[in-house]
Amino acid sequence: MKKLVIITLLLFKLSNVLSQSISNISYTPSNPTTIDTIYFYVDLMFPSSDCPISNTGSSIVGQTVIASSLHCVGMLATPCNTTDTFMVLPLASGNYTFDMTLSSGSGPAPCTPGIVASDNLSQSFTVSSLTGLTNEIENGTIRISPNPSNGVFILSDLKNTNLLVYDILGNELLNLKNMNQKYKLDLTNYPKGIFFLKTITNREYSSYRLIKK
Repeated sequence: MKKLVIITLLLFKLSNVLSQSISNISYTPSNPTTIDTIYFYVDLMFPSSDCPISNTGSSIVGQTVIASSLHCVGMLATPCNTTDTFMVLPLASGNYTFDMTLSSGSGPAPCTPGIVASDNLSQSFTVSSLTGLTNEIENGTIRISPNPSNGVFILSDLKNTNLLVYDILGNELLNLKNMNQKYKLDLTNYPKGIFFLKTITNREYSSYRLIKK
C-alpha cells in the first residue's frame, strides 16, 4: 500500500511537470528601434498553486533571443498563472525571433528540472532603424505643436511621462523623467533636420518624428 501511494505521488508530480504551458508572449515597445531596450513578457500557466521561479536566463545567438526559465511546482491542484519578464538591450535593425523554453521541477525552489521541457514558444519581432520611424503615435496621447518648427516644440498632455530625444544618428540629446502637463522642448542650438522623440508612460511607448526647419 505504501509503495502504491509513493508511485501515485510520483506520477502526480510528473504529470504536473509535463503539463505546464506558455500561454502568450508580448513585448514593449510594440515597434522597437535600435535605441530601445525591449521587455518581453511571457505568460505561464501551471496546474499547481505553488509555482515559484527558480531561475531565468537569456542569450542572443545570431538573430535569435534564446530565453528559458525554471519553475518549481507543488502538489496542490489549484491553477497558478504567472508572468516572467526578460530584458533585451538595444539590437541592430533586422528581423529576430524570441524563443522561450519553460522547464519545471518538483518541490520547493531551488528544484531540479524535469527530463522533458514543459513547453516552448517563439515570437517574431522586427527592430527598425531610427529613420524608419513615422509621425504616427503608437499608443500615445500627447500633443506636439508646432511640428515642423524653428526649433521650439510645445509638448502637451504629459502625465508622468519620460521624454527621450535623439538626433538622426541615434545620439541621446535629452532624457527627462516624470514630466507633467506641458514642456517646452528647445532644439534651437541644434542644426536643422530630423529628431526623434520617444515618450514612456508606464509600459506604453510612443515614437514621434520632429522636424526642425
